[in-house]
Amino acid sequence: MKELDLILESDLEGNFQILIPKNFSLDYLSLMIEGSYHEPIETHIYKNDFHSVSKFYLKETEALTGIVVTKYVKKRWWQFWK
Repeated sequence: MKELDLILESDLEGNFQILIPKNFSLDYLSLMIEGSYHEPIETHIYKNDFHSVSKFYLKETEALTGIVVTKYVKKRWWQFWK
């Protein structure tokens, strides 16, 4: 949260809760929501919505792709005696 300079962590399902101080005087909160391998989003929550539940969906970033090359050498029975 930018105004309160807090970092929040979510549970395994992505749920989190924000405790807003009673002396918070602004009309809204700015949230920057980030996750590993997801594009961050910035949103505002207005004072009227402070006691409600909101859902945010993060867009996945492109995963790294590539080709893994391995080499398999089959040993012949006579190579075990060397």
